[in-house]
Amino acid sequence: MEREWASKKLVCNLVKKEKYELAGYVVLGEKVVFEMYSNWISDTESRTRDTSEDNRRRELSYIIEMAKEEIREHRKWQEEVLSSLPRKDDALGLTGPLRLAFADASDARKALLQEVMVAHGKFIEPACDAVCLQESLQASAL
Repeated sequence: MEREWASKKLVCNLVKKEKYELAGYVVLGEKVVFEMYSNWISDTESRTRDTSEDNRRRELSYIIEMAKEEIREHRKWQEEVLSSLPRKDDALGLTGPLRLAFADASDARKALLQEVMVAHGKFIEPACDAVCLQESLQASAL
């Protein structure tokens, strides 16, 4: 969580100084975090010989919960930052790089959410109805 607080504080300070492009670069770092979770899920799913099904399911459940928390926190952070941007800077287009960075990170976040939903349905609750699962995960990610 230290990384999150450091990046959040850095973005906040850069926004206060109207350094939106630099703040955008910090935000883009979140894409790496989402990719890390994606790789972690894929690696855990693919381990068949080394790990028992129960251990793999337990590990995936842990990873999925962490990823869902990251998704929720990122979305909340995005809304906080974007809603606090000065309107005059928005009107002048100065916040564009930061908004684009959040849009990019949001795409990565949505891709991770999709992967989480698939992994959850495939390995954690195989009997769960797909519609029920999607609604449950989307509600918890919001």
